[in-house]
This record gives sequence, C-alpha cells and structure tokens, in this order.
Amino acid sequence: MATDRITRALQDYLRVEQYLATEKVQIDAATRQREQARRELEGALHSPMANSVHPLAAGIRQVLSGSGDLTQIRQRLNEYLRKDVADGSEKPLIVVAVDNSDPAFWAVAAGGKLALRLGARVLLVHVINPVEAFAPETYVSTNYYTLLQEAAEAILDKAVNIMPAGVEATVAVEEGDPAMKVAALSQERGADYIVIGTHGRGRIGQLIIGSTATAVARLATCPVMVISHPPEKIFAAAHQEKTFTERLVEKLNPAEVPLD
Repeated sequence: MATDRITRALQDYLRVEQYLATEKVQIDAATRQREQARRELEGALHSPMANSVHPLAAGIRQVLSGSGDLTQIRQRLNEYLRKDVADGSEKPLIVVAVDNSDPAFWAVAAGGKLALRLGARVLLVHVINPVEAFAPETYVSTNYYTLLQEAAEAILDKAVNIMPAGVEATVAVEEGDPAMKVAALSQERGADYIVIGTHGRGRIGQLIIGSTATAVARLATCPVMVISHPPEKIFAAAHQEKTFTERLVEKLNPAEVPLD
C-alpha cells in the first residue's frame, strides 16, 4: 500500500537523520578530546625532561606541527611501550579486559593477584562497541557517544580501585569489536598475559551467542587466563589436591569454556 511505503520511507529518512546527528555529536566530542590531549601534549613537551631526554620528543613536535606521519609515530610509540628498559628489568605486562559485569571484575582481581606474584604491571582495557547502539528498529539519543565514554571511565575507575596496593595500573579505552581490539592492543603493547572474564554460558550458549573470551584466546599471541569464578575460589583451588573423580567432573562441566 502507498501508506506503508510512505511510512517506511519516513522511518528510513528519520533514522538516517538521527544517525547523522549522532555522528556529529561523536565528532564534536572527539574534537574536544583531541584539543584537550593536544594541550596536555604541549605541556608535556615543555616539561624539564622532555626536550633533552625523552626519545619521543621529536615525534611529539611533529604531531603538534602537523608535519609527521601519524602511522610512523604510532609505530614508534608502540615500540617504545614494548621495549625493555636499559637494565633489562622491565616488568611483565598483563592486559585485563574490563566491562561492567561481575566476571570482568573477577578478572581484574585475578589479574591484580597475578601481577603481585609476577611483579608485573597491568593495563586495564575497556572496549566500546558503538555498532550495538544502532539496531535497525530502534533510535538512540544524540549524546549516546558521550554517555558511552562516561560509562567507560566509570568502569575503569572501579577497576583501578580493585587493584592491589603496589601494582602499577594504567587504563585504555578502545572502540570496535571487543575481542579483536583486546587481542590487537595486547600484541601492540607486547603483553605477556591477557586476563578476561567469562559468563560461563556453556557450550550451547556459546554456540548461539558466541564468547568474547573464546575469541580473544583464539586471536591472542600470548597466554590467556579466562576467569569464570571469583579469584578467591580460583587461587584456593590451586592449593587443594583433587581426586581423579573431581578432575573428571570438572572436565565434564557444561560451563567449561572451550578454548580450542
């Protein structure tokens, strides 16, 4: 019917308008963040040590002048973040993936305990997936990007507070597919371990909706620790002797995460 065609056309038009408005808000927010980062970069460049000592000072000047190749500068930054210090005593790096779920915060706590044991530093990563906000049948508010950024900061603040005293922890916010971003960032930073939580949906649940933890384990180039229980239970179990029957029951547990 003609009326149905008109309705669909109007819905499509309004959806595109909404998308464009949201993109503008996202671009404006990113522009403000860039200006803030630029001011911080200028301040850092003029600090007492930067000009004479820091190996990235020349790259910073190129970024500020707009004369540098950003791909090369990003590569230099990644190499600097990965490289060992002069005396070879650089701490191992543990990347912990964080969302707003209980298993994610179990992973944060477990990653902190592991860092204490290894004398490692921790990078807490939250990945924003904006595509999820654009379901075809729904609309999103024009400030959705700002809300996602604020939520990411709140989640990472909570994660930092969980870290044990004495563990060096930094944070990062990425955008895109969570599994791909966590694996890629870990490779870029030269991570020694990745720690990630899982909801333990079992094999059937993963077959239907998939598992970020399983995807990360398949994509990663370093060992991945998948956390499905509070860390107190995990580390307590490591010190208990188990019978053959108990180990067999664990292998048959439907909530076990298949990583192969």
